[in-house]
Formats: sequence, structure tokens, C-alpha cells
Amino acid sequence: MRFSAWIALSSVWLAAAPALAGVDEAGKQIVISGGVSAPPPPTVIVSTPAPPTVVVTPVAPQPVYVQPPPVYVQPQPVYAPPQPVYAIEAPPQPEEDTTFALTVNPLFFFFGNVQAKVGVADWVALAGQFDYMYINFFGWKMWMLGVLVGVDFFFTGRAPEGPFLGPRIGFDHFNWTDGNGGVEVIRAGLAGGYQWVWDSGFALLIGGSFTYIADIAKKDESFDSWILGIPIPTFDIAIGFGS
Repeated sequence: MRFSAWIALSSVWLAAAPALAGVDEAGKQIVISGGVSAPPPPTVIVSTPAPPTVVVTPVAPQPVYVQPPPVYVQPQPVYAPPQPVYAIEAPPQPEEDTTFALTVNPLFFFFGNVQAKVGVADWVALAGQFDYMYINFFGWKMWMLGVLVGVDFFFTGRAPEGPFLGPRIGFDHFNWTDGNGGVEVIRAGLAGGYQWVWDSGFALLIGGSFTYIADIAKKDESFDSWILGIPIPTFDIAIGFGS
């Protein structure tokens, strides 16, 4: 601004200078030669105020919502160890325990018996036996009636059903078929076999015994000590009922 003002004043001064060369009143041209002393143009100082301070307050950015892209996660196989499977079975229905059986051996007219067994424990039954027998031994004909008692042990624990084996001891009476004389003896041995008892109550026994004359309790003159030690084997197929 100061430079521009000085230029303007200089132009004014130069424009006024030709006025020194002019004409007079008679019309003559007057030329003034020499130098014209003109004072220098004044210095004009123009104060320019400082520009105002501009404070720019930043504008808070507007929230921008960007929807995230869908993320697909492939499912990983999950291994589960197999769990044991227990099948719950219905509790077995308790069977009706058989405690008694009575059988008869009618198939052998000359050699038969009637047997009874009473279970007193799972493995044990008391046994009773009535024997009848006809013997024709080398022309010696005699008949026998006897009673045996014992204890039977059942291997399956279901007395009186199943396989069994047990001791026997009893008393027998032998007599000749013609009625002349007789003898009473003590007989001992073993008996065994298998006995079935069905739900219907039908019983079947297949077995036998092996006994011998252990002692003579009473005799007459017709019998001698030869009877001692005589073995008496039996084979039984008996039928009956049980409960």
C-alpha cells in the first residue's frame, strides 16, 4: 500500500510540470528553463490491521454404521465316545418252589417201590422209601418188604428237583414164599438219579440204588448167615406228583 501511494503522488508532480512552459497573455510562448525544485512526495504510511484470527472448530464425524459381512463358520465334527447301553430286563418271575414229591414204581411187578422226598433246603431233601420185592434165587423163592430212609443232596440247588445222590439205611423182612421161616435184616447203601416235577404237578423219577445186607436183626433156622453181604441193586422208573 505504501508503494502504490508513492507512485500516485509522483504522477501528480509530473503532470503539473508542463504547466511551467506555457504562453503569456500576448500569445507568446514563454519557456522557463532551469530546474524546478519540487519537494519529494510525502511518505504515506498506511497501517494495515492484522488479519483476524480464524478459529476452525472441527466438526465431530457422524457415526457411520457398516454392516459386517456374514461370517460362515463350518461346523466341526464332534466325536462323542459311545456310551454303554444297559438293557434293563424284567425281573424274573419267581418260580413256585417244589417241596414235596411222591413217586411209585409200578413197572416192575417183582421189584418196585414207593418214594417220597421233602425239600428242607435248596440242596437237601429228606427221603423215604418203601420197597417190595420178589426174589427167585437159584430156586429159592422169597419176598421182601422193607423201609429205607436217607438224605438226598441235589446238585442244582432245587430240591427235590434235579440230579441227586444220597445214603440209605433201612429195615427189611425176608420170608420164604411158602411161609416157612423168615429173617429181618438191616440194609444200607446209596441211591441216586434224576427227578423232574412239572408245573402241572406231574413227577417223574429215573434212578436206582445199590444196597447190601449189613446185619441180621432176627432169623430162624431156615436162614443162615449166608444172607449177610448180599447186594441188592435196584433200577427205578417211577411216576407220581409233586407240589
